[in-house]
Amino acid sequence: MRPSDDHRGFPPDLGPSGSYPADDGSTSTDRTQPPGTVEWRYDADLLSEPTLTVRPVVVGRDMEWAVLDRRQSRIGTFRDDVNKAASRAFGVDHYVKRRFELVDAHGEVILRSTRRFRIYRDRSIVQDSQGRTVGEISQRVVLRKSRYELIANGVIHGAIHSQHWVERGDFKILDSAGHEIAAVHQHRFDKTWARQRTLQIHQPLGDPLRHLVIAALTMRDMNFA
Repeated sequence: MRPSDDHRGFPPDLGPSGSYPADDGSTSTDRTQPPGTVEWRYDADLLSEPTLTVRPVVVGRDMEWAVLDRRQSRIGTFRDDVNKAASRAFGVDHYVKRRFELVDAHGEVILRSTRRFRIYRDRSIVQDSQGRTVGEISQRVVLRKSRYELIANGVIHGAIHSQHWVERGDFKILDSAGHEIAAVHQHRFDKTWARQRTLQIHQPLGDPLRHLVIAALTMRDMNFA
């Protein structure tokens, strides 16, 4: 059984092919909300959502990322727990260890991703809500070409491939058989230059893939050269 064939823990409203059904927008958020207001949704299972959008939000002097579902309701937050004091003092924001936490609407940690930036040695360790290591997203260089692999217990469960050599925020995620299981697209979300990133998961995924695929949202500025 491939890791992606394990459908335990996912909602029953799947399409006939096992993929997620199309959203008709009939249960969208309250349209009476003021422009720019995002309504919180407290009953979401972050690991079972087929669409996740991360949007930058400034909190004091720091930045975090709001996590929205496919109806644009806020269901969680990605927190960047980089050593902020060191990064401010020395300007080494992209060269230090960074830890991201995905928390739900109640503040409960869903997963953690610890990343260390190194030239051609980019690596992110992914843990579940209990702090157990699920796997890692690791950069590999083969024939002078870089790729990112999803690894758990020494086994490659998938890979991340760039969809465009210029727009590195767009990439697709493949399983171990080379089938596309998810895609990430980066785009502007308002009239500023701020960008958000949307993860589309094509089918329900079992562990370790679902944790690793969601953690891929934290892998900004990946080097596919």
